[in-house]
Amino acid sequence: MISKVIQRPYYIRKLMAFRNNGLIKVIMGPRRCGKSFLLKMFQNQLQQNGISAEQLISIDLEDLALAHLREPMALHQYILSQVSDNKPYYVFIGKQLSANLWTSHVCQGVT
Repeated sequence: MISKVIQRPYYIRKLMAFRNNGLIKVIMGPRRCGKSFLLKMFQNQLQQNGISAEQLISIDLEDLALAHLREPMALHQYILSQVSDNKPYYVFIGKQLSANLWTSHVCQGVT
């Protein structure tokens, strides 16, 4: 099955405009509407604007190999282990976040 790629320039422009304002961005929508694909397009746009692949940290919490990252401290340690300098880093956490993980880690930000 071949799916048609739907470009989302409006949303990409919004994400790019607000990328460095210190706020966490949350992409929400019904299943299979293109949230993960939108994030991939955003990552591509960041790279086209000089952000290296090493500065993009992508975590898919539905990947069984990453199941341990569903624990807030494990996620925090993993993200810190990926940061190696003072450049800006972009963290993309895909799929559903539990309320516990959201309130204990994401809302407080990575320090």
